[in-house]
Amino acid sequence: MHKPFQLTDADVRQLGDGDLLQHDDFASDAEVRGWSAAMTSSDAAFTRSGTGATGRQDVRVRTDRTGWEADLPGVFPGLRERFVELRTELNQAAWLGLAVFTVQLAVYDPGGLYAAHHDAIRGDAARRVTAILYLNPDWQQTDGGCLRVHAEGGHRDVQPRGGRLVVFRSDRLRHEVLPGSAVRHAATAWFRGRDRPV
Repeated sequence: MHKPFQLTDADVRQLGDGDLLQHDDFASDAEVRGWSAAMTSSDAAFTRSGTGATGRQDVRVRTDRTGWEADLPGVFPGLRERFVELRTELNQAAWLGLAVFTVQLAVYDPGGLYAAHHDAIRGDAARRVTAILYLNPDWQQTDGGCLRVHAEGGHRDVQPRGGRLVVFRSDRLRHEVLPGSAVRHAATAWFRGRDRPV
């Protein structure tokens, strides 16, 4: 049984200020290894992603391949439940009113990248919170592939180590994925409010 996830008062203030929350070991090594193996065995289900309303593909902007957890029933046991747990804690501790979410699974092949972007347009409440869980059990610092977060005064790089969770306001934090030298797996949940469709 995993330890229940809890936000501190400092976490809530940090999130409210538009900063990044980072929690290591959100998922156990066994969970990470199981979900990573499921991504590898489901590789054919992941397709090249586009950007914007048109879904235009441009390898200078984005090279990941993605799939949706909802389209792969039973393949990732327990993953959705972990994000439900996160949503409950975000609602209870930070009063965010999050209701629905989707989970996208992303594969970055060696050299893969995603240029700097926001997950939501400021003022558009469709996506309120982004949560990324990294599924790379044996990731090394030399593998690269960092999440680079852009903030006032500079940037911060986060290694996509297995079990690490990062959470941020979707319209507030500009971020990118830097190229890596190994296959990189991530599960991203986008949380929406009760008044917005999926």
